[in-house]
Amino acid sequence: MNPSVKIYKHPYSEERVHLIYKKLVDLAQNHEPIYYEIFVDGQKVVYKTNDPDEFDSFHDYIIDSTKEITIKLYSSTFDSPRNTKHIYQRSTSLDGVHPHDMNSLISEKIRIERDRWEAGKTKEDLNKAIEHIKELKKDIENLNLEIKDKQEEITTLQDGLLRINDETSGSSLTKYAPFFSVALEGIIKRNPKLLNTIPGLEGLTGMTGSSSNDSAIEETHSEVSFKEQSEPDFIEQLKLEFSDHEIELILKIIDTFSEDHQSLITVCSLLEIDNS
Repeated sequence: MNPSVKIYKHPYSEERVHLIYKKLVDLAQNHEPIYYEIFVDGQKVVYKTNDPDEFDSFHDYIIDSTKEITIKLYSSTFDSPRNTKHIYQRSTSLDGVHPHDMNSLISEKIRIERDRWEAGKTKEDLNKAIEHIKELKKDIENLNLEIKDKQEEITTLQDGLLRINDETSGSSLTKYAPFFSVALEGIIKRNPKLLNTIPGLEGLTGMTGSSSNDSAIEETHSEVSFKEQSEPDFIEQLKLEFSDHEIELILKIIDTFSEDHQSLITVCSLLEIDNS
């Protein structure tokens, strides 16, 4: 006898056979299916498989004269030769079965079919649940991608706001505003006619102190008028005409002129500006 094969012989009954089927179903539902084969009078009628749904098809080959049904149970590996052989022997044909036994066989058959249908239904429900889970996972992935895109968009906007804030807080106009106010005031006082040539300064006539008899109150009023009116208009005009960098250069040039007035004459000559 082959030591890799164990043989068990039993009187045939649907109940005994059903126990084998139930074992195959339980193992499959636990994700541990095993392979099996079924023979009817030595003829293989269910080829080696691990699908329990194929089990009951051996009944299609049982006839009145059938004497033996053999079920071979293998391991979970298809190529494994080790198996347990269950041989179910029938002593009489169905014609000789007692009516009580016949009713039992019919009832057992009905129960087997019902169990088979319920197992199939369970498998169908399980497949639907798996598909639903896959769809939910896909939806979650899409939502995560959308969230990532929104986060990147928010980061970009925040970086832009920080950059604008840095550029504004470090603006040349803001940096040089106090000096520019004083320097411009001095230039206008020394050159009253500039009021009519530079846009935004036409209304600052109080800056010039046109009469030599002006009182201290008028001078104070002129200074306030300049600070309140000239600085915003002139700065806005510069913003329209020049970039921040260019404005910074202009202010540096004015700063240099305030320290060295002679350089102003030199620049006028280079630019061919009438300095009379």
